[in-house]
This record gives sequence, C-alpha cells and structure tokens, in this order.
Amino acid sequence: MATKIKSEAFTRVYHTLLSSGDKSFWITYKDYNGKKIWIKIGLYSNGIREKYCSNKRAEITNKMKLGENPSVVKNKRIIREVTTYDMIAHKYFEFKKIYLKKLNHQKLLSQYNRHIQPTIGNLPIEEITDEHIENIMILKESSLSNKTINMIVEQISIIFNYATKKKLFNRTNPVKFIDKLSVNNERERFLSKDEIKILLDKVRNNSQLYVFTYLSLTMGSRLVVTSEIQRKDIDLINKTITLQDKKSNSSYRGYIRDEFIDYLSSYIMILM
Repeated sequence: MATKIKSEAFTRVYHTLLSSGDKSFWITYKDYNGKKIWIKIGLYSNGIREKYCSNKRAEITNKMKLGENPSVVKNKRIIREVTTYDMIAHKYFEFKKIYLKKLNHQKLLSQYNRHIQPTIGNLPIEEITDEHIENIMILKESSLSNKTINMIVEQISIIFNYATKKKLFNRTNPVKFIDKLSVNNERERFLSKDEIKILLDKVRNNSQLYVFTYLSLTMGSRLVVTSEIQRKDIDLINKTITLQDKKSNSSYRGYIRDEFIDYLSSYIMILM
C-alpha cells in the first residue's frame, strides 16, 4: 500500500503517489467514537488540490462542532442518540440468519466486514451520503471488478432499505443517486451447478488441482489469492481459511463447506 505523505501546509491532509505519476488526495478526522476515519477526496489529474481537501475536512468537522450531527453534546445534554450504520447492519444480519444458510450468511457478513464496515460502519446513518459510497467505489476500483463493486453497493442499499422498513431511517436511500458501473455481461457469468459438477469431475483425479478448483469455486476468491493459501492459513476446527489479497494488501476469511472438510484434512495429511 502506498505511503501517505502529510501536507506541510494543511492539517490532516495527505497524498499518495501513484504508479501513473498522479497523486491521490486524502483527509482524516476522528468520528464520534474517537476512531480515525480516512476519506479519499480525489486525484490531482481531476483538479483536486490540498486547499480543496482542507476545505472539505473543515466542512465535516464544522458540522460536528455545530451540533448538526446527532451525537453532539450541548449544555451537557445529548441532543439525540447516535444510530450508526454498523448498528443497523448488526440488526440486519441477525434478521437474515433465519432466511439464509449458514455459509451464505457468513459470506455476506464477511463481505460487509471487509468492504463496508471500515469506511462507513461508524458513521451516523443519517449523515451518510452518496459521496461516502462513491469513496468506497474509488477505494475498491483497483482491486475488485466492476461487478463485485456493484454487489457491494447493492448490499449497502439493502441495509438502508431494511432501516427504512423498520422505521430506523427516514431519509432517502443515498444509493439512489449512485450509477452502477458497467459490466461486460458477455464475458462474466457464474457457472451453473451442472457446469461446476462437470469441472470438478474432470479434475478429481488430480488431488492438488481438485483442491485448488474446489476452494476457488466455493470461496469466490481470485485464482492468485487461492494459490497463496498456506497450511497455517487453514483452520479445520473452525472450518475457515484466511485468504491473503496482496493486490489490495488485505486479508479476509473464507469458509470451508462441511462436505469438503474430510477431503481437505486428508489432503493436508498427505503433504505433511
């Protein structure tokens, strides 16, 4: 991950140098819980400058100081209780437990914890705008496909809709103002169940290739990520695998299907 270089002229304004020679500008501030929040403002090539970033940061912090956000305290009284996006998401995932299979629920929760929570989880839900969501899209554009980014935005929207349905949010869903990224549907599609079965049958006689193919298909990881799996990343007791994504300099957890545990365990024993 590129090193963030601190501005000499403006407080809490940073930039990173890109391989293209461009600059990416960032600001940082602390949220209501004291957690440091990073927001990408934009690129030098698009006209973004340090002064503009400083003004954007001042706009955010001034709102907090003036009590426009629900967590501000005036005269030792809390104006109203803060409801963060994370609080709503937690209620939503608890609700979905009764409708989803365990593995699907874990995948959905993993996607949220990896791609959404770090950026907007601690923000008051009423203060989240389409700009916050666009920042997530910008952050993910170098490591994820347009289709995956669209899925992340859709998950954000579903949680907002859940909040509205439960009368926990009474404003317009900010995702309404976001345009989906274009996807080449002719090149991208999911394999059918029959196609997956045929593919696994074709490689079953090669145990190494079978394990590689099975994990790639069931965890949805890119081939390069699957190829980086080491023995220390596999937790057979909790049925999880830690996946290292070097492209985005991050890691996340995948879940092993029950039906595959015995085969994977035997395969590991052979390698030892």
